[in-house]
Amino acid sequence: MAAKAESVKMEETQPASWRDVTRFMALTLGICFLFLALAWMWSETTHFLMQDARFLLAVPELGEQSKGLVIEGVRNSSRNAISSLFADDYGRSIYRVPIAERRRRLLGLNWIEDARVSRVWPDQVHVEIMERKPAAFLQVPASADRPEHPALIDADGVIMEQEIPSRFPLPVLTGITAKHTQEERKLRVHKLMKLMEDASPQAAKISEVDVTDPDNIRVMMELKDRAVTLILGDRHYRQRIEGFLAYFEDVTKRAPEASIFDLRLEDRITVVPVSIDQEESKEASSVQ
Repeated sequence: MAAKAESVKMEETQPASWRDVTRFMALTLGICFLFLALAWMWSETTHFLMQDARFLLAVPELGEQSKGLVIEGVRNSSRNAISSLFADDYGRSIYRVPIAERRRRLLGLNWIEDARVSRVWPDQVHVEIMERKPAAFLQVPASADRPEHPALIDADGVIMEQEIPSRFPLPVLTGITAKHTQEERKLRVHKLMKLMEDASPQAAKISEVDVTDPDNIRVMMELKDRAVTLILGDRHYRQRIEGFLAYFEDVTKRAPEASIFDLRLEDRITVVPVSIDQEESKEASSVQ
């Protein structure tokens, strides 16, 4: 009786086991079919996006910019330099444009602080440029392949060559050499920016700022057709400049040939003979 019950139990469980196997196989085949279908659809979609003529980035006409390349935010950068970075993409689908790589190369242009590159379907690439803001002019020393020439420098100490004609109401910054690192240049530019901010509205009269010694800033000002150099130290810039301007006429009457004035002592204006100033400059140069 027990043997009969056991055989009946085995007959009942065996079909259930085959049903589970069948379901598992059907599910596996369904997943495989779905995966193959998705892979085929992806392949066909990718091929469509890469080959269809509706998605091609227009090849620029001779001397013109591609109609499919939209560049925004450019004022002082060279549009030609920017568009040339996309030369390999013209005539190809915008799907194939390596967005991250193009942005990386844009950031290598010295006027560009940040950039965004995006595809705009069906056939455009948009480039949004955030340019660096110049803080001062800089006289770049001569090199093996280029004579001494003016350039611009921004708040981060990045030197930018002037690529298109533009006028900037900025002073000339001196005291930066080829030996200075970017961090050292940045420190000196920040000193200049603090000076120009503190000295406002008299800052408009400042034509040159010397940061050879960042803790003892000098400025050159044009006053009534006369150029004067003011030694300001490292603080109270506006107060010292305005105090000098208040007594400028008296000072010039007493010392008509003087051109260098030390304003670091709060209660007096000291005339510095040119010979002494030159000796101090030589000593500073030897220390550097």
